[in-house]
Amino acid sequence: MTRFADPHRCPDCGAPIRAGLPSCGICGLPLTGEVAQRLYQTLLTADGLLIELRASGALATAARTATAPAPGALQPTPMPPGVPGQPGPPAAGTPFPAGPVPPRPRSGLSAASVPKILLSLGAACVLVAALVFLAVTWSLMSIGARTATLVVLTLVCAALSGFLARRDLRGGAEALSLVAWGLLCLDLYGARDAGWFGDVGDPTFFLVLGVVLAGTGMAAGVLVRRTPVGALTGAELVAGLGTAAACIGVATQPSLADPAALVLATLLGAAVVAVAERFALRMTVWTAGLVTLASWAGLVGSGADAASGHLSMAELWIDLVAWPLLAAAALAAAVAAVRRLPRAARDAAAAVGFGLLCLVAAAPALDESPTTLLLATLGVLVAAAVVGWAAPPCWRPTAFLAQGVAGLVAAGFALGSVVAALTNLVAAATPGWSSTAGAPLRLQDFGDQAAPLLLPVTLAVLLGTVAVVLRALPEQLPIGRHLDPRAVAAVLVAGSVTVLGLYAVPVWTVVATLLLVAAVFLAWWWLVDGSLVTLVPAALFVAGGVAVSFANPSLTAAALLVTLVLAAVVHLRAAGTETAAVAGATLVAALAGSGWTWAHLGGLDPAWGALLTLVVVAAVVLPVHTLPAGLWVCGDSLVARAGVEVGAAVAALPLATAGILLAPGSQTLTWTAVYLTVVGATVTALGLLRADRRWLLPVGGLLLAAASWVRLFEIGVEEPEPYTLPSAVVLAVVGLLHLRRNPGGSTATALSPALGLALVPSLLWALSEPAGIRALLLGLACFGLVLVGVRLRWAAPLAWGAAVGAVLVLWLSAPYVEAAVPRWVLIGIAGAVLILMGVTWERRLREARHLAGYLHGLR
Repeated sequence: MTRFADPHRCPDCGAPIRAGLPSCGICGLPLTGEVAQRLYQTLLTADGLLIELRASGALATAARTATAPAPGALQPTPMPPGVPGQPGPPAAGTPFPAGPVPPRPRSGLSAASVPKILLSLGAACVLVAALVFLAVTWSLMSIGARTATLVVLTLVCAALSGFLARRDLRGGAEALSLVAWGLLCLDLYGARDAGWFGDVGDPTFFLVLGVVLAGTGMAAGVLVRRTPVGALTGAELVAGLGTAAACIGVATQPSLADPAALVLATLLGAAVVAVAERFALRMTVWTAGLVTLASWAGLVGSGADAASGHLSMAELWIDLVAWPLLAAAALAAAVAAVRRLPRAARDAAAAVGFGLLCLVAAAPALDESPTTLLLATLGVLVAAAVVGWAAPPCWRPTAFLAQGVAGLVAAGFALGSVVAALTNLVAAATPGWSSTAGAPLRLQDFGDQAAPLLLPVTLAVLLGTVAVVLRALPEQLPIGRHLDPRAVAAVLVAGSVTVLGLYAVPVWTVVATLLLVAAVFLAWWWLVDGSLVTLVPAALFVAGGVAVSFANPSLTAAALLVTLVLAAVVHLRAAGTETAAVAGATLVAALAGSGWTWAHLGGLDPAWGALLTLVVVAAVVLPVHTLPAGLWVCGDSLVARAGVEVGAAVAALPLATAGILLAPGSQTLTWTAVYLTVVGATVTALGLLRADRRWLLPVGGLLLAAASWVRLFEIGVEEPEPYTLPSAVVLAVVGLLHLRRNPGGSTATALSPALGLALVPSLLWALSEPAGIRALLLGLACFGLVLVGVRLRWAAPLAWGAAVGAVLVLWLSAPYVEAAVPRWVLIGIAGAVLILMGVTWERRLREARHLAGYLHGLR
């Protein structure tokens, strides 16, 4: 049923629209405002009038019909205008109404799909029949008969299509119009075959065919608007296909050079697009636009191919070898000047045109040295930055394409230089402490590269490009519009320092430069802003200086000393708690590294050097909590001091590992025990000195126990008691102190760890050996624990003593029971126990069923 006020389609082009759109996405028709409200109200009025006409026609037909309708037949009920179900006019300032959500379509073929399928098949059959007819009868007919046959068939199909269009039968009109155009193509092919066009080649014939199809298709698309159908999609598509054929014919003309032919094809396609846009033939606009774009892309490809073999400045500009690229840029600029196009399309066209100009300008450098190519790329970036900065705000995106491509090329050169410099520095630092401080860097062979001094310049140009792009972005985007000058300075300084890695300079100059720059940034952080933007670069420069200093121990000692001082300053003066804590950890790590390095410089054995460094770290960590909180600027000095402790824990592991690995093979276990003792004593002392670190006491005790175990293993002790009893005694003392402070506490929690550690290993050992003194002493200990548990009413000693003692007694008495008791007695006892368990289970199950029945019977 026809509906004028269709909220789901544009009232101009008929394209689908969604709720909330201010304008049609296809034709751009505004859907808001007073005029849109008046149009929608007018269309609603037309719908109401149409319903009244239908109702009056139905009543007149019913009055003239003598027979009554069949029982149960559904009668159409006319809907007067203004009924509640009909959408009302849109509110002022709101988008064109979207209407109610349509019901979900059913699966399978709809009623409208069947005629479309039938018409498509019918049109195909008619075309096939025409082809067969012409193939069979063509040679039998005269020229006049042929002409009459072709023209009559074409005109008949065209006339029938127009007739169906006037009867509002769009499907039939579409099908027959396509048949008519198919016959028209056959007409043209037949005329060519008969020699009516003379001796024309394929390009000229394609041009004629395309012009005819494009002209007739657009004419039909315009004329059909006078009929109820309103539009023929097939006509618009035929016009687009005709444009493609015409452009192919122009582009392949043998009398024209390839670039010139492609320029003409592009202009022809653009002309068709303009005409189709003028008459609102949307499908033709899209298809012809794609053809135009393809022709333009072919022009660009042809120009690039021609320029690739003539890259000198004279050939490109004086001999005009690059004129196809310049023509393509001019065509893109012409598209950008069309005001009716969307803003995004105009910006894209302008960006493409400017990008092609930049490509032509930089093309002579493509076959030159990397330095020349990089300079040309930087020139493109500078030119694009000037355009992006000086252009009006609406045209600033013009430089985006050139900036993106040239920026990637420049970034690739910069990345290559950075990788080469880092590789040279890593080669100088490895293997560690194997070079002199004045030894030059060993430069690696990376082939032909750009000049190293261009690295800072490249970084500066890239940063400027980023600044211009940020300025040109829309203000609606949630990003900053400016670069932080501190970050820019850090990047430029880093690039300048990296240049040193590309020359054969002494290693100490690189280390000194990195540490000096770090000190400058740290002073900036301390005296000016106190921001992480300046502190993080300082930390990175320090890390780089320490890494490069591994080439020589003296350089490492100096670098770690500077790191120690800088970390101490940050640790004490940082306002942020987390920053102070991280600096504290770095401080202790630098102290540990310095101790190890100075021990190496002093000729000390590595094992003794590790021990000395561990002692120094412990001496620094333990008294930190006694210092006044006023030394730290941050609000929470406890967290800052915790960073020192974390740094000590992190530094202890590599120190001890290095000492163990570098110790003589016969003393490995000895030094392991020594390091465990020092670390365990430090952790235990820290837990005793600080009330908030009591949880470290078990850790320290475990480390000390591990040290004693390693030492016992070294001297060949195999019995478990020397390993377990000392720790069990300590745990028992701790448990007893806990019970003393908490008289109501559980003995199982307080004493079970100590009792389990003291009894279980000895029990396992006693079970695996013949009865002897160990079993006797273990039994006496269990008996004593039972007595203590009974006397003091403590569950833990009673349970542990009874359980371990029972297992020990059963194990020791098993041989005697086996000899004294017959086998059948044991079997009988087992059977009796199983029967008793089964009876008990059955009884409990019956009681559960009775209980369930009782509950079920409750009301």
